[in-house]
Amino acid sequence: MRKGGKIVTLLLYELSSEAHRDYSARGNLPTRQPNPAPLLRKLSHDFVDVEQRSRKIAVEEIRKAGIYVTLAAALVAVFGAAAGLAGSFGLMQMGERLVRLEEQAKTPEVQDLRKQLEEFEQRLNAVSPP
Repeated sequence: MRKGGKIVTLLLYELSSEAHRDYSARGNLPTRQPNPAPLLRKLSHDFVDVEQRSRKIAVEEIRKAGIYVTLAAALVAVFGAAAGLAGSFGLMQMGERLVRLEEQAKTPEVQDLRKQLEEFEQRLNAVSPP
C-alpha cells in the first residue's frame, strides 16, 4: 500500500427493473463468508488505530488553536500599545497647545481685544438689557 493509494473500488449500477431473485438464489456461484483472519494479518497493526489517529488530530487542532490565540493576543497587545501611544501623543500635543493659548492670552494684543469686547458688551447692555 502507498500513501494516498486506493484501498477499494466500488461500482454501483442502477437496474432497469427490480431483481426477481437475489444472487445466491440464481445458483451461479456458491456464496461463502470469507475468513477475515488471513486478510487482517495482511493489514498493518495500526491500520484502523482510531484512538491514535484521533489523538494526533486533537493534538494538531489544539496546537493550531494555541497559535491563533497567541497571534490574537499579540495583535491586541500591539494595537493597544499603538493606540495608547497615539492617545498619549495626542494628549501631549493638546497640552502644548493649551500652554501656547494661555501664553497668547497674556499678550498685550489679546488683553486689548478683551478690554474692547468688555466695553462693547457694556454699551450693548446699556441699550438693551438682557
